[in-house]
Amino acid sequence: MQHLDSSSVGLHNQPASAIVRAMRGFAFIFWGLPLTLLLYFRALDIRTMDGLRLPSYILGMGIIYVGFVLVLHCGVQSAHWKRYARHGLVSSFLLIYLGPFVYWYRYIPRVGAHYMINSLLLITCIIWLLFTINWLASELGHLVGDDTLKLESRLFGWSVGLMMLVPLLITLVFGYVMAVRYESSLITEIRVVRHDSPAWIQILFLLPISLTMMSAWKGKERCLQILREATLCADGS
Repeated sequence: MQHLDSSSVGLHNQPASAIVRAMRGFAFIFWGLPLTLLLYFRALDIRTMDGLRLPSYILGMGIIYVGFVLVLHCGVQSAHWKRYARHGLVSSFLLIYLGPFVYWYRYIPRVGAHYMINSLLLITCIIWLLFTINWLASELGHLVGDDTLKLESRLFGWSVGLMMLVPLLITLVFGYVMAVRYESSLITEIRVVRHDSPAWIQILFLLPISLTMMSAWKGKERCLQILREATLCADGS
């Protein structure tokens, strides 16, 4: 099997149009994250012609999806780069698919295994998406020889998983203990635990998004730096 090294697949050897697409992809991902967060917590809804209601946060997820499309088709031939871009497409698409469920959760009785399964699926897709963005930025650092970006983004990626899983596990464990003690349903007690959880647990859910935004922004800036260097070289020649 033939293996391509980073010197042959990196952005340095790509035309300016490819670098611009990669830069725009990271920019779309960066701006899509806070927009998704703001629209999600404002709980705005979109009404379609057939009466279907969708949460407006899918607009932000759509921007992130477009960002991954630009990254995937920017011209970089690295297998890791393409795999992370495809993972981002799948995870962001699943979060768009789960949009109606987020709306229904606010209005239907939150009981039964259906709610639990879709809630866990939603959280899993969020962790998957944030992890993928960080590792995509890490792969960019690898391709351009930026060890700082590579190591920092990988650290952010693992931190995202840890900070998202710890509050989830705490909620599940305490919910199970309360359900056993009071002989009630697990879902009901999870809702109580989540409502009564301290502020620091809520903040843990925001930190992963902030770290991921930093990785996306640094990826965009690194692409911009490469583009400027290529422009200077072209002018000098």
